[in-house]
Amino acid sequence: MKTLHIISLILLSTFLLQCKPKSNDHFKRSIALHGQSNFRDIGNYTNEDGEMMKSGLVYRSGALSKLDSTDIIQLEELNIKTVVSFLTPGEIAKYGMDKLPNGVNYYNYPITGNNNEAQTVLKARMDGDFSKVPISFNYDIHQLLIEVGQSAYLNLFKLLADEDNYPIVFHCSHGVHRTGTAAALVHATVGIPWETITEDYLLSNQCRKEEVSKRINELSKLAKNNPYVFNMKENKENITAFYKLKKEYLEGCATAIQQDYGNTNNYLQHIGLTENEISNIKSILLQ
Repeated sequence: MKTLHIISLILLSTFLLQCKPKSNDHFKRSIALHGQSNFRDIGNYTNEDGEMMKSGLVYRSGALSKLDSTDIIQLEELNIKTVVSFLTPGEIAKYGMDKLPNGVNYYNYPITGNNNEAQTVLKARMDGDFSKVPISFNYDIHQLLIEVGQSAYLNLFKLLADEDNYPIVFHCSHGVHRTGTAAALVHATVGIPWETITEDYLLSNQCRKEEVSKRINELSKLAKNNPYVFNMKENKENITAFYKLKKEYLEGCATAIQQDYGNTNNYLQHIGLTENEISNIKSILLQ
């Protein structure tokens, strides 16, 4: 009986350890907005040296053009000072300008791609034809963004190096690819482990679950009415792959940096950030 009791205690302890929430699980990362489901704080993560990235300073999001008056009040309560948009002129024409509190500094640093990938995706969203947005696109785009997004990411990091610009929000259309790469770069700069970076990336699946399901259905219906979509099954797979993220997609970013630059610090210096500016960012964001 004594042996059984000991075994029971061991099993109970193991169960409790497995059920113990990860650090920071209590943190309210996602900010509920009526006009944007994917607005969230990227802080409150622990880096490889045990330092905590401060919360309330940097936020990632999708487009902010559909915010209502209640949402704008929320941004005011967050004391947002700076908003950076990676949207192209064509996307802004479609979605509209960001709706922001008075006094917020707005910067538009469009990221398009070598072959105007942003326009390709925008067209696919309009007619349902995802033949030019294959599954491999989702991995390749993160590799590509490291190169084609250099100017936009440099401008973002220049803003991050100045404490007067905080709190900062950066976004693209849905807060996934261009924004996901930017968030990964910020996290890597302050030493957040890649596993955590990937987990943060995948949170978009949770935040956008209802929206994604609705969007996949809408685009599939569009495709059925598009005479130029010849393979419905493949097209549906492409649509689903674009909207439901996998951790492998973001690995395109890590691979590109490691192969071409060695590490994030080297990459940032290559695109034009100084060592002093990188130190400033770490000093501002870490506690």
